[in-house]
Amino acid sequence: MTDNTVKFWDRIARGSTKDTSELQGTSLKTIEETLPFLKPEDHVLDFGCGMGDLSMGLARDVTAVTAIDTSSGMIQVAQSRAKQAGIPNITFRQMSIEQLVSSNQQFDVVTVFNVLHHIQDVPKLVDQINQLLPFGGLFISATACLSEKRGVAWAGLKLLIGLKLLPKMQLIQKKALETHIIDGGFRLMKKEELTSLPEYFLVARKVS
Repeated sequence: MTDNTVKFWDRIARGSTKDTSELQGTSLKTIEETLPFLKPEDHVLDFGCGMGDLSMGLARDVTAVTAIDTSSGMIQVAQSRAKQAGIPNITFRQMSIEQLVSSNQQFDVVTVFNVLHHIQDVPKLVDQINQLLPFGGLFISATACLSEKRGVAWAGLKLLIGLKLLPKMQLIQKKALETHIIDGGFRLMKKEELTSLPEYFLVARKVS
């Protein structure tokens, strides 16, 4: 992400109430769809974790979660929330995925929720995720595929982005997203529209 995008998320974090309220709506559905694919012994990487709500939703059902974000403000909020919730098996770290790849760490599952439409080079990110997984590891994502809903809604989003009330976003198509993941060495196992946006949920297994 760009420096301006990181600054945006830092600003959002400063306005957070830092509560530990239960997941609701699409966030809750995302976790409900993800949990059946996780095993108790899994070590999960949650990329672009934000304030950590979804990361904590995963942590209760696996051995460990490492959650990363480039926004220091988001990480501070996430750490506070995890402490308040009493969740000991989650580690929040301010770092980029490039740093993680260079450390040669491996994870059983990588989750990327509500992030891919903010990424400039999705194929590059998919390749980096591939490097963090063993053969058979899972890549699970939920993405706002904004290209599927152009028109007045997108015009409104562009206005909010121009006013810096929202970060920059990409017009991603569902089919293009599937292609990026398949070309990145994965086989799709599940795909589902979580909302009419659509918020597109994908589960993929590393095959090469």
